[in-house]
Amino acid sequence: MAATFTNRASMVPSQIHTNTVPGWCQDDIVEVTAGTGDYLAGGYAFGSAQLATLYGGAFSTLISVEVADDWRTAAGGGVIAFLAVWDAINFKVQAYGPSASVATGFTEVANANANLNGLRCSLKIRFN
Repeated sequence: MAATFTNRASMVPSQIHTNTVPGWCQDDIVEVTAGTGDYLAGGYAFGSAQLATLYGGAFSTLISVEVADDWRTAAGGGVIAFLAVWDAINFKVQAYGPSASVATGFTEVANANANLNGLRCSLKIRFN
């Protein structure tokens, strides 16, 4: 199963939302859920194509992305978490964990890392 992107609030045009201002940018929180061992080197792509899919093609310009919540879950009686990082150059959300050596800090998780399965992170996006 591939990663999924879902917005927290419906942006149906006939409804009024507190996160929209006519003639300006929209803000929303997007939940990213990792699939089964589908993490690719460099992270999960999130750009114009994913934005168009989320909002039915009504919006096409991604202005900014901020990580609102790191990769996390509370399954299995313990908490598993990875640091979520936004790669603004390649338009990808990445996952980092502690390396074997404390001196080198965090490193990106391995390709197809099954430990991410079902973990979620949140992105605060601004778009129009």
